[in-house]
Amino acid sequence: MLRACINDFQNGWSKYLHSIDFAYNNSYQTSIRMTLYDALYGRPCRSPTCWLDKEDKVLLGPEIIAETNNKIQIIQNRLKIAQSCQKTCADSGRKSSKLQVDELVLLKLSPMKGIQRFGKKEKFAPRFICPFSVAERIGETTYRIDHPLAPEKIHDVFHVSMLKKYKPDSSHIIQWNDLYLEPNSSYQEQPTRILNNKIQQLRNRQMEFVKVLWQHHSTEEATWELKSEMQKSYPHLLI
Repeated sequence: MLRACINDFQNGWSKYLHSIDFAYNNSYQTSIRMTLYDALYGRPCRSPTCWLDKEDKVLLGPEIIAETNNKIQIIQNRLKIAQSCQKTCADSGRKSSKLQVDELVLLKLSPMKGIQRFGKKEKFAPRFICPFSVAERIGETTYRIDHPLAPEKIHDVFHVSMLKKYKPDSSHIIQWNDLYLEPNSSYQEQPTRILNNKIQQLRNRQMEFVKVLWQHHSTEEATWELKSEMQKSYPHLLI
């Protein structure tokens, strides 16, 4: 809402902060089925043209405590309903994945490029490292697995979304001892060679790109990178 008002009011937006706050606090919230003002004070907010109505009821003592507790209970119940609806919608697109003890699973990792774009490293498609045995079921969706990875960096308990039942298909599996894993289950891919290059015209300047083949990835997954960035990060490839 604030961003929309900034666009509308341009340089004078700061004068309208109080009005924006008033509008937001009196906007109907679908999840709690009331406005934030109503939830906080127990009654709808008056129009700015009616601030001096004499018939307003003022709650005092035990009445205001009882009214507040009642509002809190109503809000909690409505939030539970909203969260339940959100969970139902999310679960409809998921499939149940229960694992058994001693079953072999693959651990999903996030391969990263060694160069940054807009201050962040880019990701490749997920990769899986060789099968590990399920040691214990911790909760409904978490499992402990036996793995030889560095325990001070990689915990042995994973959410089921990080695991994949093992099937004898090695197309996306790599050996764990070839990698230097980060604490967030990611690792940095290394480029192997340059496949191609091109010059792209961008308005009044030209940008030179190179097509990079990355380790553990096929030629179909090769990516176009700025030549200047590759020279900075991997000068040996462009000798």
